[in-house]
Amino acid sequence: MNKKLFAVGGMLLVVLLLGTGCTININNGPTPTNDTALKKTPAEPTEKETPSDAKETAPATTMVNCGSDFTCFTQRANTCLKTKYLDINKTESEEAPGITTIASTEYEITGIDARQCNFTYGVILFQGAANETAIQRLMAEEGKTRAEIDQEVVDANTKLKESYDPTARLYCKTSDGKNIVDHISKLFKGQQKIVVNNDQTTYGDNIFCTQK
Repeated sequence: MNKKLFAVGGMLLVVLLLGTGCTININNGPTPTNDTALKKTPAEPTEKETPSDAKETAPATTMVNCGSDFTCFTQRANTCLKTKYLDINKTESEEAPGITTIASTEYEITGIDARQCNFTYGVILFQGAANETAIQRLMAEEGKTRAEIDQEVVDANTKLKESYDPTARLYCKTSDGKNIVDHISKLFKGQQKIVVNNDQTTYGDNIFCTQK
């Protein structure tokens, strides 16, 4: 699963809601609260984190689950230790406050092979939500009922779910584990250079991935 998929899914949500009269442009912004539409979509995945003392003392051959603890992941990724990490990225529209997309990406560093750091990742959840601010605005500006707005978001999320495979994974290699941390930091900001050649995707000239 790569950045192009995020763009396709995000644009699909925009198109679907634009058809209802809501002007949306997905950009980075603050995380909204009271996302009522989330009640109609699957709950965000959660990861049980390994106790901090276990993270620090685990042998290099032991897989450690950092949950959503990016500091834990960074410390282990820098030396390519076996690690699981769940990145939950929320993006709110600047033009339509309260309209949000949520992408949850699962990363797993599997270790070093032939001096290359190996890892896999894939999007396991991608959905949109409208919080109370957005719902009240749409009700006032467009005369819609709460039920109509809720249904529009549900319909949009149904289309989004069809746009990606939550079981698909990219299998990647890089010369330095630190590149993985840099990759994650840039990816959702839209700053990552991406080149696709047949079945291989290259990120920033130092991460090479294939989808299986």
